[in-house]
Amino acid sequence: MFTVSNGGGFTMYTHVVSPYSSPSPTAYTSPSPSTSPSPSSPYTSYPYTTSSPPLSALTVCLRYMAEEDFSPNFFRLTQGYNWNLLLERRNGQDRLSTPYSRQSFSTYRLFSKYITDMEPRPWTSLCVTWETETGVAQVWRGGTVSVRKRVLGQMTSEPPVLNVYQFEGQVTDVEMWDRVLSSSWILDYMSGWLYNPSYSHYTPGNLLTWSKAIYSTTGDVLLEGNTYNSDHQPIRGQHQPPGPMRGKRKRTCLKGGRRERGRGFRGE
Repeated sequence: MFTVSNGGGFTMYTHVVSPYSSPSPTAYTSPSPSTSPSPSSPYTSYPYTTSSPPLSALTVCLRYMAEEDFSPNFFRLTQGYNWNLLLERRNGQDRLSTPYSRQSFSTYRLFSKYITDMEPRPWTSLCVTWETETGVAQVWRGGTVSVRKRVLGQMTSEPPVLNVYQFEGQVTDVEMWDRVLSSSWILDYMSGWLYNPSYSHYTPGNLLTWSKAIYSTTGDVLLEGNTYNSDHQPIRGQHQPPGPMRGKRKRTCLKGGRRERGRGFRGE
């Protein structure tokens, strides 16, 4: 799990991101659009020359712990120089934004009491689904689910990168899929992969999976072994092999509770 303090953050790169086919990363500062008052924050982006078809849908799941009076930025999805989707919590509401639209989710209905009883404690499990064509989005918290709302936006052909920034607390078990998962599959994630016996106990995201993530960190971030309940294999930082990664801006990564300087780390 990542322990993030003093407004630190981390970046996780999806499986379609290949460090061997990209030039050196450059740090950019992206101001939030007029529709979202969130403060601007730095992020690392790779200007790729290769492209793939734009994503038509996605599901992002994670588990977190944060101070009750803290309004966290859960994640921001960026592509190239632009951000596409932002999930944050403000005034007790989950707020999902794109550069073109924003919706707040404040009412959650019980979907499965079985899940609320089985959810790995003390974590809060959170999932978001979003369809780019219709804009239909939904937020899941444990065994509860929000109403469906339209958040209009679009994805480009650039590889998506997930940023968690200005956070205070712990984050673990980050997963991303290139489709809207069924309710049964989401509930399985919420329960620690115990809800549906027809699934394997750990069904990784096909865009991003926690136990094999490539990541970088900024600010006060510590990578620790998960001392609480977790269904996932632990993320383990390793240096990227030499080659095209040479000459990239050094990143501060963490391994075994010790700060390290390196050019990037890959989870196993």
